[in-house]
Amino acid sequence: MQKKYQRCFWKKALIKHTASTREALEIIDRAAIQIGLVVDRDDVLLGTVTDGDIRRSILRGIDLDADVSEIMKTSPIVCNECISEGLATQLMQANHVNQLPVVTDTGKIVGLHTLGVKRPNKVPNQLLIMAGGFGKRLMPLTKTVPKPMLNVAGKPMLEHIIEKAKSEGFVNFLISVFYLDEQIRQYFGDGSNWDVNINYLTESDPLGTAGALGLIDPIPMHDIVVTNGDIISNIPLRKILSYHQSNQAEATMAVHYHEWENPYGVVETNGVNIIGINEKPVQKNKINAGVYVISPKLIDKLERGKPISMTDFFSLMISQSKRVVAYPLHEQWLDVGRHEDLKKAEQLALKN
Repeated sequence: MQKKYQRCFWKKALIKHTASTREALEIIDRAAIQIGLVVDRDDVLLGTVTDGDIRRSILRGIDLDADVSEIMKTSPIVCNECISEGLATQLMQANHVNQLPVVTDTGKIVGLHTLGVKRPNKVPNQLLIMAGGFGKRLMPLTKTVPKPMLNVAGKPMLEHIIEKAKSEGFVNFLISVFYLDEQIRQYFGDGSNWDVNINYLTESDPLGTAGALGLIDPIPMHDIVVTNGDIISNIPLRKILSYHQSNQAEATMAVHYHEWENPYGVVETNGVNIIGINEKPVQKNKINAGVYVISPKLIDKLERGKPISMTDFFSLMISQSKRVVAYPLHEQWLDVGRHEDLKKAEQLALKN
């Protein structure tokens, strides 16, 4: 019988040592085995790289255009060709890894053992979707339709969010509603048509992007995942939750890296003297991506029925020395706030 690792699926995960981190990320996504195998021109294994490695490198300030060799693990756990699948499984479980490269005595990669990808278990955590805004920038479309119910690729944005979350194991949803809320209630009901549970938080007045958290009653035992209702992306909600828990955080914010090119030459001066000119500099910033994980004990910090934005809420937690962390995104992401964003959202939704 041919050994499992001899199948060629792993070859899709081979990454040239000269590739950029961005190219490595694309290969990891296409291969869909959660790892990239960095090799030289003779297929000698030089290292491995995972999605987590890339996120950590982003936080360290490494650009996606940097060489993958800057972030790869140069001493991954490997095995030789003689090892059995049973022993390979034991090695992976003991070392808490899901992949085990198979190499020859000269280091050439010839296969890959994997633990396989299981269907995600249902998670007990609630997912709160903020869907109460007016969507003023999208008028007149939002005059009669709430923004999260605008169609993108044939279905409401809100439905894309729910289906994506369900595919990751989320089944308990809260939807915060205010403007034209009856349309959302009528469309989704209790969620049974999607095989999920949906309950609603009704804002009697607009409460901002965090105020609805104060309406949750009873306060849940588990961390709460929160997302804005106007986001089209493939943000991995379950990974954000795991990241939040592994970092022992009390509040986590997904951050997206935004680049902006100044259209002018920036002049640096010292008094009246020009000491430098930077032609059309590119400014890089981490921006709020509208997805969060919140510890339930922080809900007590909110005054029920009082409006507050999520940025103000996070600032408050920081001022109180709570553990607040950033989850770096490299996924495609779009906040649908303007008319031109709808066409982009259509293209992005069709790709996901």
